[in-house]
Amino acid sequence: MNSVFQSILDKIPTIDHLSVEEKEAFIKALRDSEKNQRMLQFKLERVEKDRHTLQVMLEESIEDLQKKSRAIEAQNRELEIESALERVRSVAMGMKIPEDMLEVCKMIALQLESLKVKEIRNVQTAIFVEAKSMYFNYEFYSKHNKTLITEVNYSDHPVAKNFAEQMLKGPNQVWMYAFRGQEVKDWLNYQKNTNVFVDSYLENADTLDYYWNSLGPVAIGMSAYTPLREEQIELFKRFRNVFE
Repeated sequence: MNSVFQSILDKIPTIDHLSVEEKEAFIKALRDSEKNQRMLQFKLERVEKDRHTLQVMLEESIEDLQKKSRAIEAQNRELEIESALERVRSVAMGMKIPEDMLEVCKMIALQLESLKVKEIRNVQTAIFVEAKSMYFNYEFYSKHNKTLITEVNYSDHPVAKNFAEQMLKGPNQVWMYAFRGQEVKDWLNYQKNTNVFVDSYLENADTLDYYWNSLGPVAIGMSAYTPLREEQIELFKRFRNVFE
C-alpha cells in the first residue's frame, strides 16, 4: 500500500470526534480509493507496455517495408540496366565495319544518359597502331551530337602517352585521369594544336575526367565534365563488357 494512504489509515482510529461507523466508512473509502489507484496504475503500465510493443512492431514493419522497397528499386534498376545493355548489344552485334563503332559509342552514351549518368562529354573507342604511336579514335560527343573518326598521335604529350602505354599492357587494364582547374585549359590548348576535335564546352569547364578500359589492341572509354561516382564507373564497365 502507498505510504501516504497507510499513514492516513493509521490516523483515522485516533480521531476522537468520529464514530466507529464513520471511521470504518473512511477506512473503506480510502482502501477502495487505493485499490482503484493501483488498478489505474496497472492499466496505465499495461497501456504503456502495449504502446511500446506497438511502437516496436511499427518500427519493424517500417524497416521491413523500406527493405522491400529498396529491394524492388534495386530490381527495377537492374532491369533498366539490362534493357540498356541489350540495346547496346544489339547494335554491337550488327557491326560490319570499324566505322560502325560510332553507332555503338552513340548508343552507349544515350543509354548511360537514360540511366541518369549526367554530364557525359563523349564515349569513344581507340584502335591502336603501336608501330606508329597512334590510334584511330571513334567518338560520339553527347552535347554536340557529333560522331567523328580521328587519327591521334599519342607520343607528343605525357598524359596521352601514359594512357596508351596503360591500355597496351593488355586486356582488362584501366586508365583514369582527372584534369582540374587550369589543367583543363592547358589540355584544351594542347588539343587546339592537334587534329583532334576541339570541344568548346571545355572553355568553361572546371573538371574533365577520363575513364578507359582496355580490350587488348582496342580500348573503350568515356569522358565527363564532372567526376563519376563509383557505381557509375562500374556501370560503364558493364557496357565495356557488352562491347567486348
